[in-house]
Amino acid sequence: MQLFDVDLFSSAGVQEMPANVVRGPEKTLAEKIAGAVDAVKRVVRAGKQPVVAWSGGKDSSVTLNIAFTAIRELATEGFAVPTLNVMHSDTRMENPVIHCYNQSQMQQMQAYAKAAGIELKVWVAKPGLSNDYLVSLVGGRIIASVGSNAKCQQMTKADPLKRVKKAILRDVAARLGRKCADDDIVSLIGTRFDESVQRERKMSERGESAFEAVNLAAGAGGHDWVLSPIAEMTTMDVFSYIGQVIAGRIECYDRFNQLVEIYRDMNGGDCMVNVYLAGKQSERPACGHRTAAGHVRASLETRRPRA
Repeated sequence: MQLFDVDLFSSAGVQEMPANVVRGPEKTLAEKIAGAVDAVKRVVRAGKQPVVAWSGGKDSSVTLNIAFTAIRELATEGFAVPTLNVMHSDTRMENPVIHCYNQSQMQQMQAYAKAAGIELKVWVAKPGLSNDYLVSLVGGRIIASVGSNAKCQQMTKADPLKRVKKAILRDVAARLGRKCADDDIVSLIGTRFDESVQRERKMSERGESAFEAVNLAAGAGGHDWVLSPIAEMTTMDVFSYIGQVIAGRIECYDRFNQLVEIYRDMNGGDCMVNVYLAGKQSERPACGHRTAAGHVRASLETRRPRA
């Protein structure tokens, strides 16, 4: 159980993506949760190494706990479970409150993993000073990202995450004692069809599935295997899951009280469920820097929030 900071100073059951995504009939929340846990268990039973993409938001937090549940159940069944890797992006541009919350959550998940006997590694992707967006902006090496300009996202998030993925690949290979196969690692991501019409379209085009790991880079001849275990959940399903955790009906690495308070503060003191029902969700920058400083937010294209 370790915490890894990876920055730019360093050197450093699976099927091909289907042409169309066919989703089954509507299920109850209990059925969706059970299906999500079973999907993760199938990936692990197939010998794959799970990597949870965790941002600290509601969707990725629910996805992480589903992964914990799957690993815990497999261990109880006597299965030799692999290390659970968690990948997090620290862009160095988050609101200090969000940054502190994320740090405390990583400590919380580590403590839970230790108590549950689960080997956990948390990998934090950070831009180094040589590739820090704000440093480059102040230093005059780049201009502010506007409109569809993705320079900010590339420098603060995409490039550091690529380096982290390579570090995880090397670590897994060392533990396996062999070179990793193209499909050895499967990323667990918290994307959902219900988030928006555009998100549903893009997820369907990529072939994302709540049931099977798919290779999102198959069309380009690459390898990027992902499973979207909560893809079939609605926003209200996610809220209900969080409510059951708070009520103690679902075992979790955290009680999610702070998570609810974070969303309440971001919405001017309103309950996040009420805000959702009223359709008043605040927009966020395209690059994903939730609650970033206002002067940075103003320079970026905005879109509907996601966890």
